[in-house]
Amino acid sequence: MRTHEGITYNSFLEVAKARGLLHDDTVWNDTLSEAITFGMPNALRQLFAFICVFGDPISPKDLWKKFLHSFVEDYAHKHPNDCNLCEDLALRDVAEILRLHVKNCSHFGLRSPPLDLPSNPQDVIDCAEELIQADKLIATLYPEQKIVFEEVMQAIYSPTENNNCFFY
Repeated sequence: MRTHEGITYNSFLEVAKARGLLHDDTVWNDTLSEAITFGMPNALRQLFAFICVFGDPISPKDLWKKFLHSFVEDYAHKHPNDCNLCEDLALRDVAEILRLHVKNCSHFGLRSPPLDLPSNPQDVIDCAEELIQADKLIATLYPEQKIVFEEVMQAIYSPTENNNCFFY
């Protein structure tokens, strides 16, 4: 199955390309489009990196551009007026995964992220603002939800390991 016209290929994907069965990145476009409906930005960046490493897309740069808004959504929340920083942070996340597979952004036509990006997530996230948002959301809980929320939070911050399992 990995042979076409007398040539043995290393993967089924290479054989499919040699046979002319793959002409575009439709499958990766569809995969990312579906993942966006339920995936968090960090998970989407990981998926993109894995597609690059294992899926051998035709044009990773076009996929990056098309789905950039979804890849940077978490960073854009903190830096709404600095799209370049958001993209740099997202590229850094992708580059770290690529590095684990002995690849880099340039292998896929992507620019490398700058080396001087903040390494601490707290530098990217405004904790005070997040607490304000959390308080607003907690205030919208129904009484029954609030009881469960408070029990779970108490268990999280409790120094003992008792009552840390919940069945509702």
